[in-house]
Amino acid sequence: MIKYQIFLSSCFDPNMQKNRELFRGDLVARFNECSGCYGTATFITDFEYGIPDGLTAEEIMDVCISHVKKADLFMCILGDRYGYPISIERIPKEFSDFRISLMPEAASDPMISFLELEILTACLYLPHSMCFLIRSGCTQDVRLTRLLSALTMRNADIICFDAPSSLTTIALQKFIQYSGFQPISFSLHENHTLSASQLQYLAKKLRYNIVQSDALTAISEYVDSSSDCTFILSGNPDCGKSMCLAEWVNQNIQRTDISVHCWFHEEGPALLSTVLIYLLSQEPHKEFFYQSDATEAFYNVVTIPHPIKQIFILDGIDHLEEAMDVGWLITKTDPSVKVIITSNNALKKYLPAKHTIVKNLSPVRKSQLIQEIFTCEGKSLEYPNIKNIIENVSSSWSLRQIGEGLQQFLRIMKYQPRTPKNADSCFNIEDYLRNFDSLYGIFCSTQLYLQQHFNPAEVRQSITLLALTERGLSRDELCALTNGPADILYQLYFVTIQTEDLYTIPSVICTHLISDMEPAEAIHYRKQLIEHFKESGNDRGAVEICWQLVQLQERSSLIELLSDVHNWWLISSNSSLDFTGENASDLADCWDDIIASWKTSLRSQPQRYEEKEIFAVADTFSELVRLEDAIDVMKILLDRDADDYSKASYCQQIADMYDDLGDERALDYIDLAINYLESASEQVTIDNKIDTYITGMSIYSFFSDKSERLLLQPDMVQEQISVWSEKVNYLLQQQAYVNPNYQALEYHNMAYIHWTMNNYSSALDYIDIALSITRPNASLLVNDYQLKAQILGSIFCESSQSPTASALEEVIPQPDNENLKQAKNLINKAIRLLQCQPWSHSNAYKKDLSELYYIASQNYGYLGNYKKAIEKIDACIALDQNRDEVTDSYKNYYQSAIVRLAAYRQCNAPRYLSEALAHLDLAEVSALKCGTDEAEDYLKSIRELRKSLV
Repeated sequence: MIKYQIFLSSCFDPNMQKNRELFRGDLVARFNECSGCYGTATFITDFEYGIPDGLTAEEIMDVCISHVKKADLFMCILGDRYGYPISIERIPKEFSDFRISLMPEAASDPMISFLELEILTACLYLPHSMCFLIRSGCTQDVRLTRLLSALTMRNADIICFDAPSSLTTIALQKFIQYSGFQPISFSLHENHTLSASQLQYLAKKLRYNIVQSDALTAISEYVDSSSDCTFILSGNPDCGKSMCLAEWVNQNIQRTDISVHCWFHEEGPALLSTVLIYLLSQEPHKEFFYQSDATEAFYNVVTIPHPIKQIFILDGIDHLEEAMDVGWLITKTDPSVKVIITSNNALKKYLPAKHTIVKNLSPVRKSQLIQEIFTCEGKSLEYPNIKNIIENVSSSWSLRQIGEGLQQFLRIMKYQPRTPKNADSCFNIEDYLRNFDSLYGIFCSTQLYLQQHFNPAEVRQSITLLALTERGLSRDELCALTNGPADILYQLYFVTIQTEDLYTIPSVICTHLISDMEPAEAIHYRKQLIEHFKESGNDRGAVEICWQLVQLQERSSLIELLSDVHNWWLISSNSSLDFTGENASDLADCWDDIIASWKTSLRSQPQRYEEKEIFAVADTFSELVRLEDAIDVMKILLDRDADDYSKASYCQQIADMYDDLGDERALDYIDLAINYLESASEQVTIDNKIDTYITGMSIYSFFSDKSERLLLQPDMVQEQISVWSEKVNYLLQQQAYVNPNYQALEYHNMAYIHWTMNNYSSALDYIDIALSITRPNASLLVNDYQLKAQILGSIFCESSQSPTASALEEVIPQPDNENLKQAKNLINKAIRLLQCQPWSHSNAYKKDLSELYYIASQNYGYLGNYKKAIEKIDACIALDQNRDEVTDSYKNYYQSAIVRLAAYRQCNAPRYLSEALAHLDLAEVSALKCGTDEAEDYLKSIRELRKSLV
């Protein structure tokens, strides 16, 4: 990490102590806010507690001289005191000679202070990086007057201040002048792809950094290689993975042969898709930003060549929802793209070994980190004296706690370091540090310090306002809300998160703060925030107002706000609130009013709104399962002036929604979509064409036995699906898929459509192509094995004159049927592959395995192995009983009754008959509860079978 070191020199009188506290509590944060935007951490060495007891004058001189030499900037605050003098004979001759050359009149002075020695060192070693801040109105010591005169003669940078506020202003100006860290806007730097906010995060993260050279070397070798794998930095929680990755970014950020895009898990969203869109929203990938499938968009970037190597860094994917979904990581990248992620050791089993490079990280030693903190803060002399106390108290702390806690301790806790023999006087330190048992404890200690040194009411007001917001406040906003300067933000700099120009308190701390507030106090400040953001009238204000209205449960105002189409787009795009999900209750019984307002606005002024705003409304209708309303909104887009490519997209989405409704108008709109698509062929990508043709095949297949129009033209339907299949097959051969999963998926989809159309020969051809495509992870073959087994089962049923797979009693078992035997092997292979996967706790896993058991039960029934058929269907039922939201268990109970009835007829065991009747009862209860058309069809079969048995 790049570090900027300031040596702060002054005497140790009470007035100077106040000035030092200003540097320690306020200015160090202001300095870091500037330098952090450039990825640099700033430190101040000041020896404010004095030098530990027991050191000789020579040892003290060595400490002072060495630290001044190592500094990037020497800042000296001078008042009326000269400092404690020692004999001139005790200092190195280099300095005594320089003193006489600088001040000949000092040749007869036998004494010199440590303060003057520090200034002489700066004049010798930092002549162009030193400044002197003089308190006005001081009666200065004769030696100090002599020294200032000499500095003036050398044109030293000397400036006076008359109050702490002016000292703050002057010191910040001088820091900017000498460091070159100009305050900048929070935008992308010209020389790389990281924003100032991201660089500031890196500077905070790496403030105390233990360099892990082996891991850094491994990452660099991977980046510079032609590997097509993903790099995994793996290790136990709290071992320093994020710190290591941040250090690599910091070391390589200026490289011109790579473009770095990174996300760190300590701030930001919890969804992988949101993170991927965030990474792709910057140049040169912003054209992918508006794609609905973020994972697909990410693949489209990482699997194509780039002129400059693209580095994508995702820290802590184990913190993200969706991150372990099958397929997102399982791909080969183009050699010009490098994907680097971190995850804990427990998640390594999720990662495909074939296309990953895993580097295990050894944990950072806490004692090493503690010593680094004391060294960086210029307290290395004090460390040995309280080493045991610090290490004992922090033994159970996380690395983050150690970094933030000790930083706050050294910044705000006053203590006098002692020699080991007097270490018992440091017990108050141990008591103080025990309050840092959590990040909330660290924050509370900081808050207590602020209330002791600033206006307590202003401190509480500022912290409360920050805690109650959704996304934080800028300095200007906090100034306006508190009617004063936002100096409190500098005091909180190291315990807040800064995203762009907004300061936020970590959510875990906000939860505690809000729970400790009086309800009336929270209500008062929330209303104050609403009024402030109403006056601002900007888009950000609408998002924040919405958050406060939800917390206050002011439904009428909330409905009025959300009834505006523009506001709805803003909030749905930028807020963490989800009014169609976890926050749905906030708008219960109010949707009709909001929707009526949207419709009125969109119909009366359709040109007023942007496409993204109208899409936001349509998406909301879809999520609310109000598809007719969603279709009406999409038709508004279709009626506006748009190119054929856009119209194709609108028509396809309308067709999909009509398809979901079972409305055969889906046929009309998919025909329109394909016509528009083919007329706009120059704009359309191969992926767009493939997706639209397969959607058309799926819709025609679905309505082939439901639409009167299609029922009258069965040959036309088959011909149309055949034509589109040939087009898709041709396009798939033209498309150079680096990621084989997508190509295999499209062939799988075509096989499925032909299977539903009873085109078993074509279905087998396409599923065999899918199976022939090599995938990096065998688990991706599960669905293909399953579908092929189902196709083979359907071929058997058709040859056995049994049109339905459930009518097992009408099928003559054929133990030697080759199709059935092949299907059995495929299903068992699919089950074994699925059972090898590590996500067995998930509902998706249970659902997939349950479906495989169901198909296996059917297959064993056709083979006449009823014992196995019963075993598999019972396993299926057991899985569903442990799975959430199962609504179609009637299928499983009906299948169970069928195979038990067949077993009863084979061996005449009465228990099978009684179990069959019991499962028919369960199937009937489930079908009645479900109430869908499919459930009604099953209900008829259930009752007919029971009637025949009785």
